[in-house]
Amino acid sequence: MSFGRKEDRTAYPNTIELGLKRGLSLSAGLNTGRLITLLIDRETPPYSGVKTFDDLPIPFRLRGHGPGGWQGGGVQPGRSGRGPARNHVDTRYFFSGLVGNLPTDVVRAKGADIVIGVHLEVAPAKASDIQSLVSVLGRPIDVVIRDNEIRGLAGADLIVRVDLHDFSSMDYEKSKAIINRRMNATATKANVLTPYSLTDSEWREYLERRDARKHTSVPVPEYVKVEGVDPETEKNIERFLRPLVGKPLETGSLDHLLTRLAGIGKFSRLGYRISRNNGQDGLVVTVHEKIYAPPLLQLGFEVDGSEIADVTFTQAARVTFMDVAGHRSEWRNDFLFGNTYGFQTELYTPLSAVNNWFFAPHAGLGDAAFRIYDKNNPRAEYRVRKANAGLDLGYGFSRFTEVRDMSGPISAQSFALGIRNSCPSAETPATAASGF
Repeated sequence: MSFGRKEDRTAYPNTIELGLKRGLSLSAGLNTGRLITLLIDRETPPYSGVKTFDDLPIPFRLRGHGPGGWQGGGVQPGRSGRGPARNHVDTRYFFSGLVGNLPTDVVRAKGADIVIGVHLEVAPAKASDIQSLVSVLGRPIDVVIRDNEIRGLAGADLIVRVDLHDFSSMDYEKSKAIINRRMNATATKANVLTPYSLTDSEWREYLERRDARKHTSVPVPEYVKVEGVDPETEKNIERFLRPLVGKPLETGSLDHLLTRLAGIGKFSRLGYRISRNNGQDGLVVTVHEKIYAPPLLQLGFEVDGSEIADVTFTQAARVTFMDVAGHRSEWRNDFLFGNTYGFQTELYTPLSAVNNWFFAPHAGLGDAAFRIYDKNNPRAEYRVRKANAGLDLGYGFSRFTEVRDMSGPISAQSFALGIRNSCPSAETPATAASGF
């Protein structure tokens, strides 16, 4: 995350992020898949010129449904399999685990002579496990998946059943034990599988054919091209990635740079591929902006229970606008209601798109309660009112460190005193005068 997002997490330590770009809305998913995108793109640069999955060392198929259904023959692997070659901006693809998680028909359509299905048998749900709203809503999904698996198994010539009754979907740390279960289940089918095995010479011949289809070389990018954003942002990102031009593609360094861009908070994920245009090989970076933000809305609250008889509560909200005063600029606004009433605003503005120097004008108003206690009894309440304004000049060394000159802010402060009588017979508290 950038320095600004780290400050946000410190001030509002929760991961719920609301967007105001199209009205109040949440992200379209629990996870953007950013790291999965980078993982796939990291492995596929040698295959950026491949036009279809049929040309891969091992041909590949995807299951699609609906009017735009497709099986992946025309997908460009260099684009992380995110869409067919005739991809459209308004087309979105979703994981089809509900309807295509055992696609024996797709394998059959590819031309397989023998189809082997592997069925993972899980424990049936117990009544004691279906007690919450989430578990109740999850049962219809389980039923749909199970019925779909049964239909898929009907299209297999041979079925290997793996008993996983002892495991749950959260047992990631037991992966080795689950793999051993699968191997043991396959071993029990050895007599049936033997007729389909290859001789050593046939196996070597297959490996040679597969290895001959492998691509290993990655061209040195002669230019960087950014897609998916407005021209100004495109130009600034290309400038940020320009040091990669003319050097062998080092995917670790590229992943790091793209992760830093994602950490700004404006983009959901970034991917890349190698493309050839006008006789030149270039690095094409695809940027996906968040469809629901910015502006970003973060909510928080503060509960002060240090005095058991007088608990206080403050609700807080931060609204952040991005690029309002140029690339990488941020306008952050904090609103406080409750024990403390207040408003703070800051406009963070880099001196240029790639410069680490910045200036940040800021201003704020506040009205907070300050209580005086006699043991546990509140006896007096001060209202401390503050107003401030200033201009910071600073330098950001990294995502972790920045230095600011915060000298000379203009501020004002006033106090209001209210006397609180804790006697049960008191009708109303007395109030005192206020002043600077």
